[in-house]
Amino acid sequence: MQHFSVEGHWWLPDHTERRVSGTLNFTADGLELVLYEQLRHFPEPGEGEVVTFEPGEWSTTPIVHGQTREWKDVTLFSVEGVPFNGAMPGSVRESYRVTLALIGCHTEVNSFSGALVEFDKLNSWADAPSIVDDVLTRGPRVEVRVENVKLAEVAMDDSQVELHSGAVGNVGTSRVHLDQSADFRTEFHSPLSAEEIVESNVRPLQDLLIFSLGRVVRLTSLQLRPAESGDVRSGYCDAYFNAIQPLEEQGEASRTSPWSYSEPTLMTAGNSPLPLGDLIASWFRLWREMRDVIVPLHAPFYASFMYSENRFASVFQSAEALHKRRFESREVSKSAHKNRVRAIIGPARRARVDAETLAWADRVLTSRNDKPLRMRIDELVRSTGAVGVAVYAANPKFAELATYARTGVSHGGRLTGSEQNIRRFWHGMVLNWVLRSRLLLDLGVPLNEVERRTLARGAFHHALQQMQASIEQESEPDKPT
Repeated sequence: MQHFSVEGHWWLPDHTERRVSGTLNFTADGLELVLYEQLRHFPEPGEGEVVTFEPGEWSTTPIVHGQTREWKDVTLFSVEGVPFNGAMPGSVRESYRVTLALIGCHTEVNSFSGALVEFDKLNSWADAPSIVDDVLTRGPRVEVRVENVKLAEVAMDDSQVELHSGAVGNVGTSRVHLDQSADFRTEFHSPLSAEEIVESNVRPLQDLLIFSLGRVVRLTSLQLRPAESGDVRSGYCDAYFNAIQPLEEQGEASRTSPWSYSEPTLMTAGNSPLPLGDLIASWFRLWREMRDVIVPLHAPFYASFMYSENRFASVFQSAEALHKRRFESREVSKSAHKNRVRAIIGPARRARVDAETLAWADRVLTSRNDKPLRMRIDELVRSTGAVGVAVYAANPKFAELATYARTGVSHGGRLTGSEQNIRRFWHGMVLNWVLRSRLLLDLGVPLNEVERRTLARGAFHHALQQMQASIEQESEPDKPT
């Protein structure tokens, strides 16, 4: 979402007669409303009346309306700050934090029936037909298709999601500029608040693109339709809210085709392993079920400022959560474990080990029937078939070394040198590939197709090579100087 600063007049919905000048700013720090007069009206003090001028207490104003100098209506939700508690003499400046801003409409309810979402890499992921007719571009004439094209639609329990493509730009008598665009459009069966839409609709769609492309994906536009309009043909309002946005990718990575050999892409809309509508529906179901897996897996893509240790810990946390959901976490059955404990405690009791030690041993042994962490990572890797085979071919001790690296991050004291940091980084990258392959399986993609897609990516083999090189480099003896 583009940052901006707009000037206008602002007022409370119940007091439209008092309109004060001010500026709405949207920056990396969020939304801020700066007023050059007091938002609330206070009666002038009477003659001889003693008045104390001081700020009041922190308060939240649910709704503030406004209109920019360009005559655009604005609605601000949850306007928080410390206003003055009486009429102030002279010039006044009040500053407020704003949770949500809608530009293009006035509404008094945080309730919306539709959303239109755009992301910076959605156009390349959508694989929409070209807007230029190649047949008609061989001569001096160029024909461009600007109509809206519906690429996919899927009906879900609570909403209907559609993927659209079109063209945006401007046409004049002396110049033409058009860009192909793509967006997701969602109609909700029951109205939702902006916060609910971001959490239940925008975030899953953004995660779908991150998962598919293996790249940072930025939200570039969110438009909402107020539920009170009651008409799906009514226009959308541009929505802005406080959100952590990843840094915009620069250089070749931002322009490269998603199917370049070096790109970490697993799928696009035109190369989906499932019918596109089924893919979107399956992703929403998987996201809701395995949110605790997907959120830490994608955390490094949202917070690009994370240290390498935190990146690795986040991916490893995702692996632990996925294993817990898809595999048996106990090493043996309850009855078998009980028998093992008895086999140790019984002889110890007969050997007259003191009661306190017996109680301690019984408590510790009884509670530890979970599989070792190394074993859980090993199961996860091997479940990806030929992908796991390739991982162990590059590093037969992958599960052991990855677990060792995780222990160093969680408890400190290990893997502190630069070479160890490099080794941890590449183990994390390989584990990321394993998790993406495994999630493809959970989407309903056959194992042979998962293997084909992952093994075809040059970025996967590069990660294996770098991991292998980091191990070999660390094992080399120090050369005399």
